[in-house]
Amino acid sequence: MEEFKLKSELLLQSFWGGYMCKNGCLSQCNGYFNADNGDFGRGFIEYCVSRIFNIHRVPGYEQYYLKDGSWMQMCHEYGNLKESDINNACSELEQLYYFIQNELKKSKYAEDGKIQLVRSLRTHEIDFVTPQLCDSSNQKIKLPVNIINSYAHDGRHLGYGSKMSIARNIEVEKIIMFDECLYHPENVCANHIHGGEYEVWVIEENIFGYIELNRTCFIYEELNTNIRERFYNSRSYGINTSLYTDEKGIKRPCEHNKFTKWLIERNKREIEALYEINDEV
Repeated sequence: MEEFKLKSELLLQSFWGGYMCKNGCLSQCNGYFNADNGDFGRGFIEYCVSRIFNIHRVPGYEQYYLKDGSWMQMCHEYGNLKESDINNACSELEQLYYFIQNELKKSKYAEDGKIQLVRSLRTHEIDFVTPQLCDSSNQKIKLPVNIINSYAHDGRHLGYGSKMSIARNIEVEKIIMFDECLYHPENVCANHIHGGEYEVWVIEENIFGYIELNRTCFIYEELNTNIRERFYNSRSYGINTSLYTDEKGIKRPCEHNKFTKWLIERNKREIEALYEINDEV
């Protein structure tokens, strides 16, 4: 497969780390491919994707990393970026998307416009789906998602120490990054990726930040039915999550107002009906 070579310094930093940029405009970012401490790389990439594809989230249903106060550090990190550089990054990421689309559709991986991918779930995702899986009557399982979600095309289950995975046939149109179609600089930690992680990035557009999957998509050895309340409850999903993570678990003021809660839920139902939202897979 042909490889796309990134030129935008902002994308190089977001993908592989701040040291890729000569002017150090994302100096604290160590890159999506390199654990991405602080989610600075993910945050910028997801901003570009949401802008390119006009993706929006209903307030209260933002990505998990925007619920623990980290957005303030992101504002500080992104505060000195130039608008022209951001525009160039968005333009190049869109070029990458169409390049990936062209390569995948003629590749051995695509069959009937779809590719079989796997994802090892994180702890807060497992905690969210486990109660649903414990009820055998639930044939559709709701899963919280980000705008960009990491998958792999190696078919390996329960990787990275995870106790649960999902396997899906995903439309090629949802894929914005496929590792074999992306040039990896030689001086970065991720240059071994072709023989390692088999990384794929999948776009999810749901305005409430979830999808529904058949329960047969979930792979696990056993279910931990004794899920404890975790200290980092800001990573839980939905309108009732904390605004900041600390010992007090500060709540949004509107969460103490029963009328506002009811209004949010009513509007949610009306929005779903208006746009005929159906994320069954």
